[in-house]
Amino acid sequence: MPTGKANTFGNHTLPDVVIVKLRSSRPVSFVGAFEKPVIQHETGEGHVRAAWKALAEHIPAIEKTFGATADATWILRVGEPPTTWPPGHLR
Repeated sequence: MPTGKANTFGNHTLPDVVIVKLRSSRPVSFVGAFEKPVIQHETGEGHVRAAWKALAEHIPAIEKTFGATADATWILRVGEPPTTWPPGHLR
């Protein structure tokens, strides 16, 4: 990819949240969490926190509705220790 395009599309930006889900079934996309634009709250918590909240609400709703729970889940958020879901699931 030309460097102009890489810089334009932010390909060098590191993520604020990484969610890894292992499934024995099909892959699942959670992009629907952002169908409605994430808006910065007046409380000043910013876009990243609002986006994380939207994703945290959307994932369980999709998994429950379609019975698409993951076999294992790891969550890594900037500024917080890595976790598993459900908590303590993988020790």
